[in-house]
Amino acid sequence: MRKIRGFGLGMLVWLALPAAAEQAIGIGDAMDRLRDSPRLKAGDAAISAAEGKREAAAAKHLPQLALSSNHYLLDKDIEVDLGDVRQAFIDRGDGALAARINDVTIQERNFGSLDAIVKYPVYTGGRITAGVAVAESGIAASREAREHTHEELLLELVRRYYGVRVADEALAVQTAAARGLREHQRHAEHLEKEGQIARVERLSANVAAAEAERERVVAERNLTMARQALTSLLDAEAMPPGQLGIPSVESLPPLQRFVSGTRDNNAQLKQLAATRKQAESATSAVKGAYLPTVNLLAIRSLSNYNLPDVWPDWTAGATISLPLFDGGERRGKLHEANARLEQVGQTYEQARRDFELLVEQRYHELQNAQEQIRTLKRTRELSEESLHAQRKAFSEGVARSLDVIDAQTTRSKVLLADLSARYSALTNYAALMLVSGQGPALEEWLRSTQENQP
Repeated sequence: MRKIRGFGLGMLVWLALPAAAEQAIGIGDAMDRLRDSPRLKAGDAAISAAEGKREAAAAKHLPQLALSSNHYLLDKDIEVDLGDVRQAFIDRGDGALAARINDVTIQERNFGSLDAIVKYPVYTGGRITAGVAVAESGIAASREAREHTHEELLLELVRRYYGVRVADEALAVQTAAARGLREHQRHAEHLEKEGQIARVERLSANVAAAEAERERVVAERNLTMARQALTSLLDAEAMPPGQLGIPSVESLPPLQRFVSGTRDNNAQLKQLAATRKQAESATSAVKGAYLPTVNLLAIRSLSNYNLPDVWPDWTAGATISLPLFDGGERRGKLHEANARLEQVGQTYEQARRDFELLVEQRYHELQNAQEQIRTLKRTRELSEESLHAQRKAFSEGVARSLDVIDAQTTRSKVLLADLSARYSALTNYAALMLVSGQGPALEEWLRSTQENQP
């Protein structure tokens, strides 16, 4: 099993789950089950939260209505001093009338009111509009992040789902090899008893049979782990159908199609583009803090106490506010916003280059796997013929035990290499489709490949 483990099949699982009853599940049903993934539900919640932010930002365009209850306590009552009037009467000799003239209290020191206040923003320097744009870009970024999560899950499903089939077929190869070498071992023991071969020939057969059995056990363990990995992903005890084959990529589109698709449709790049637009809108909002704010106000008095009867029932007005000095807070925020915009822009550019390189790497790996599949097709036939010939020659005493063992080992390696090449071609093709934003096309292709199998 060294060869197959070298191709990464032993890395197919991270979690071990209890054994449970299994039922066959098609790739279409498996993809449908991904919709219930907690990671996708978390993405849906993030989108909903972003939509809530947009609603809150858009609401700032509308008038605000509030109830205001106010209570005041002055240091003393507000009075009108009538001392000059009293003095005038005294000067005229009318002291009795002057004594009856007291100061007038026009406002007691303790008073309050209950008012309804309407505030309508007429101009805010573009900050409200920029805030809405920030929120809308946040929604777009959340949606693309959710799409990227779905693509990651779909690629992982392809790896684990068909990884089970590869591990199953690898076990079949190792089982056949172990069975063949056990048969060779028995044959060698029989020939040794008859004196036709030396003891060392029989010992070689024993060692090879034991090694083949060990690798069969490893392959069996790898299959168990691959099944557990798929169960963990789908949260269900379901396995691929036993007759399922590994889909083959018959025709490979040109590289440029994948590169162009990545530039235009890659979910992570679209998420970064939305984040960049969000940063641009945030910069505009900060710049708006340097401009004046104009609000219309309307106040309706609902109730009051200790206020004069002449107090108005309603008041209307406009306010203009222009901050002149804030200790450099606006300058600092603008510096931060510009730096954030530069950071996002550079991150997008680097990500674009990285994805183009990734596409080229995946494409060449897929081409290499396809070339290996074509080469191994003839090699499989030759290895089968060689094994048959070496077994026959050994039985006739004209071949060594090591020759049979080498032929059997070569046959197993060729079959395992073919399995690995087909698995590599499939997973690289799936990665290419997803990184270039062709997730729906990949799902449709996977469903059609299974439907077309006998």
